[in-house]
Amino acid sequence: MAILTFDLDTLPPPYQALHKVIVGVDYGTTFTGVSFVNTSQGANNIHVIRTWPGPAREQEETWKTPSRIAYRSENPSIGGGDVAWGYQVVPKMKAYTWTKLLLDPQSSHISQSRGRDPIEDGLMKIPAFKADARDVCTDYLAEIYKYTISYLERRLTREVLRETTLEFWFTTPAIWSDKARHDTYQAASRAGFDSRPMDEINMITEPEAAAISTLNSFSKSDSNPVNIGDGLLICDCGGGTVDIITYLVTHMQPNLEFEELLVGTGGKCGSTYIDRNFHKWMSAKFGSSFDKMKFEKKGPGSHFMKDFEAEKRDFGVSGTMDKTFEIDLVMPGMTDSENYNSEDGVVMFTSADMKSFFQPVTDEIKRLLKDQLRQLRHKSSVKIKTLILVGGFGDSPWLNDTLTVWCGEQGITLMCPENPQASVVKGAALRGLRSVRPKKRKCRLHYGFRSSLRFREGIDPESASYICEWYGDKHCTSRLDWVIGKGDSIGPDDESPLQGLYHVHNKGSSLDLELDLYTCAADTPPEWYDSPLCHHVGTIHYSFKESDLLRFEQKRNSSDRTMWRLEYKLGFDLLADMGRLKFKILGPDDKEIGETSIDYK
Repeated sequence: MAILTFDLDTLPPPYQALHKVIVGVDYGTTFTGVSFVNTSQGANNIHVIRTWPGPAREQEETWKTPSRIAYRSENPSIGGGDVAWGYQVVPKMKAYTWTKLLLDPQSSHISQSRGRDPIEDGLMKIPAFKADARDVCTDYLAEIYKYTISYLERRLTREVLRETTLEFWFTTPAIWSDKARHDTYQAASRAGFDSRPMDEINMITEPEAAAISTLNSFSKSDSNPVNIGDGLLICDCGGGTVDIITYLVTHMQPNLEFEELLVGTGGKCGSTYIDRNFHKWMSAKFGSSFDKMKFEKKGPGSHFMKDFEAEKRDFGVSGTMDKTFEIDLVMPGMTDSENYNSEDGVVMFTSADMKSFFQPVTDEIKRLLKDQLRQLRHKSSVKIKTLILVGGFGDSPWLNDTLTVWCGEQGITLMCPENPQASVVKGAALRGLRSVRPKKRKCRLHYGFRSSLRFREGIDPESASYICEWYGDKHCTSRLDWVIGKGDSIGPDDESPLQGLYHVHNKGSSLDLELDLYTCAADTPPEWYDSPLCHHVGTIHYSFKESDLLRFEQKRNSSDRTMWRLEYKLGFDLLADMGRLKFKILGPDDKEIGETSIDYK
């Protein structure tokens, strides 16, 4: 077993809090990984935790631990704590898995039009004693946090860790909504990751972390396959989601620099959808004999699905393409058939069947890749030379072979780094260590506010009209004012977008105000907020103090009461590393006033 240690001689006595360790946390749908690096060391010293506790672990070292949790209230066999997690969850326990996907139920879903998946009957649920998915994610992440701290204490000593700042970088799918990223941040915070005063939580998208890790390793190689001006497709294939982003490499030495070329794409078409297809097949072949089985015997973590996972992982290697697969599963009352041996309790299926489980998933991934190339041809002259395949699913021989053929047809080289399942978690730590990030990102959505704008006769709906108290003319309350457009390039050095606003305030009225924030994924956004193309992100709350009124113009209204025209600007930051949209209010002199927050819908 490898012993991971820090060189404590490099730490300046008395180990004051100026010393920092960067910790990457790749919280995935099916597995979670943790990396860390001492800032006094270099990028080559990023370590990945590979010793995870639990009897369900089949080998001494593993890159990640299952994203799975079971509660003692439902499993009396659990001892020594209120929960079992990761490899501590053994078959027959009532457990919760794939819960992360519930944090973003609105993101694209590969199987939306295919009816309910049998496997969903026992997945993506929450216990009756928990309020929502965030509570379950919090409980699981709390165990990850406690184990990470104990692991670092063993490596650094408890005394050193007590004086060491921990900077956590959590990864999230790029396709996720702002609310889902916010809920992930909230779950991590409630789990304890920023419970110490000097610690903090930051966020990074999974494909961005993968790009940082991969490009950094290329920049240090004598045989660098990537050159300045090259276009790269990053395909991050995880358990639940697939993210695809196109980058342009602008510098390699002395510092790595790259930028997004296009709005990325993605979907829920990771390796778990192979499991779903297998469960559908089982349901079609065996009906109620399979459907009515306890989920603990057929769901993720069961002996049945662990055996299938082993076969799935190797599918595509030599010798598996004309194989009959056999997996143990006793189904009482089921008689012999071409797919079942009742005497031995064995399910049998062919390589053609296995291919049918994979094919819809790999076809969807190829469709997403084709769409990204199509967009590139319309919007840029940059040529894509390399497709970099990362993520846990990136290890699949079948996926590698499928994409190798596809890349050959496109004139693209496929590259899969060693241990692709660790690329994302390593890149998360590297982001904190070197502050490497894209110079420019492409905004994935239109962002805008529901505003009160002058009414357009014959265009705006009459039902949304009103007479402005200040100007005395007709205005419309249902219009959207789009501030940032889908596809706009934004970078860390760009000023935050500012939206000019005004509010008529009458004496005695509340100075606590609200503003509705909307997004739209369509290429051309609609003008009115009630369009089905618009998504209500949430409500921004901001407030002024009585003393702020001195900054604004005032006059008397029709009732001879004082009113003020509060003219100000609302700025927001889409690149906030904290994983949350950040807002600020600027007064007439462009100085920040008021307080802002957002309640996500």
